[in-house]
Amino acid sequence: MPVVTTRATSSFPGTSGRVYYGDNEDEHLFGWNSASPQKDMPLIVYIKPGDTFNMGERIMDPHTSSSPALGDAIDTISDTLGWPIVSLEIRPPYSSSSPRREPFGKRPWPGQILSVMKAMRFLRRNRKNTALWGANGSISPQNIVLMGSSSGNTLSLLAACIPPQATPFGRGTQLGALNDDEDHRPDAVAGFIGQIDWTQFALDPAQTSGPFRFDKRQYFFGLNSTLTNTALAEQVKRSASPWWWLNYVEPDRTRFWGSWGPRPESGKGRDLTPALWSPGTIQNVEPAAFYDPHHYFQADPWDKALRARGVKVRTIWGDKNDNSQGVNNDLAAAQGLSENAFKTQDLVRWVNALGWKRLL
Repeated sequence: MPVVTTRATSSFPGTSGRVYYGDNEDEHLFGWNSASPQKDMPLIVYIKPGDTFNMGERIMDPHTSSSPALGDAIDTISDTLGWPIVSLEIRPPYSSSSPRREPFGKRPWPGQILSVMKAMRFLRRNRKNTALWGANGSISPQNIVLMGSSSGNTLSLLAACIPPQATPFGRGTQLGALNDDEDHRPDAVAGFIGQIDWTQFALDPAQTSGPFRFDKRQYFFGLNSTLTNTALAEQVKRSASPWWWLNYVEPDRTRFWGSWGPRPESGKGRDLTPALWSPGTIQNVEPAAFYDPHHYFQADPWDKALRARGVKVRTIWGDKNDNSQGVNNDLAAAQGLSENAFKTQDLVRWVNALGWKRLL
């Protein structure tokens, strides 16, 4: 039976079901423990979507993901492998949509990724805390997978790519080897429609609602800021882009699974293809404009770059016309499956292939 991942069912101690991992009221965790707590359990950590802004504990439920296959996969993994699940709330940034949505604890980039790093370090430090993992339970610090969609996937990728020495937490460890408690990097990342490079992203001037308008990026500044995304220093955009951290990825450190859709058949990005991948160049010429941060043209360059570094990666993207030799979205129909069921099954198989401990 699928685990019910809501605040009311969190197995963490206390009446609230939450545990604080950081220095801000938003930085807290919910957890849903294994039906069979054991020592050295693998752990799923879920990061919610929503341009890193969506606040509230409802969004911490994986079933509110922007990619339904992710929630279904987490259910299946919990049912078949018995792994515990943790979902985290991060410190939200500004709103680029409305000043009424600007929280008191707002913090622009890099507040979001620092929250994720703090959470990972907290979980590893508390790996033997039976109050969290159940009687006789503990988690393995070498078997943690980050899962998310959209911005949740982006933050997961950044956590995997940014080295500890580049963070405020790791600066004191440069003269010696990191221990498990000090390393924020996951051992595996699985996610949907993440954003790989913000230096190419452009805001659609025709947008009249939502966060992608006014030439504002709520990753970096709010609606009332005098800054604009177009004028924002490229170095800032690089810092929030997994692409620009690739050189720090250790080939044997983390394994990757990712999914993007096929090439859009219409719209302003219909002619944007992997062949036009050009980091450092804003893609704002229609109909090859990078207005949709989930656009599929990111998938192939990302997959190839990871493979070139010797990283183990599996990526679903495109269709049989532009990805005939790879794992493409047309394989769903070829197998008689819905796209959701195909991606759920593929992700579950990949997780099983990690070879981590089964609890059930």
